[in-house]
Amino acid sequence: MTYSWNFGDGSKSDLMTPKHRYAISVTTTFNVRLHASSAESCSDSTVLAVTVNTNPDPKFIYTVTGNTVKIGRAHV
Repeated sequence: MTYSWNFGDGSKSDLMTPKHRYAISVTTTFNVRLHASSAESCSDSTVLAVTVNTNPDPKFIYTVTGNTVKIGRAHV
């Protein structure tokens, strides 16, 4: 089998189970395409819309005293 992945952001892979990280600054939807072919000339493809969210921006503060960590809300 051969595999051809297109992650919708210009990145591609020919691995069977690739890993991909999107570099985004706002939530974005990408059309991810997979095309698979066998040595017997059978092939198929599929496209899936994948929405990628940005990393969360936690709003908290913490203090460390010895072995104790206190976590509180940040005042924004």
